[in-house]
Amino acid sequence: MSKIDYFTSVLKDYAVREELKKKPVKAHIYCGRHNAQCPHVFSEEVADLIPNGSLTTFEYSNHSPAIEEEEKFKTFPKSTISRACSSLIYQYKRSYYLENHNHKRIEYRRRISQRLSHNATVENTFG
Repeated sequence: MSKIDYFTSVLKDYAVREELKKKPVKAHIYCGRHNAQCPHVFSEEVADLIPNGSLTTFEYSNHSPAIEEEEKFKTFPKSTISRACSSLIYQYKRSYYLENHNHKRIEYRRRISQRLSHNATVENTFG
């Protein structure tokens, strides 16, 4: 409790809530439901404030889910990385599709433009 009292007195004006709203990074926050050091409600708040934040709750843990819910915790990094990779792959495929689609559209417009100018030349010649 003395550590918490110290940090409460030293950091009483340390507010980062508004800054968290501006962070574009993906944040994967995890917390034990019964965490006494950093209560679960604060982890929920952080995950809600960060635009790309997510929260994983360990229902039967205090501050050390890696020990208290070892099996569930082992799957947490794997699933987090898997979701992040899936998201990156999706973004890559989407940007690749849009880029290629854009090139095809530009090529189509170029061909139409050539045909129109060709038709205009033919009309002017044989008019």
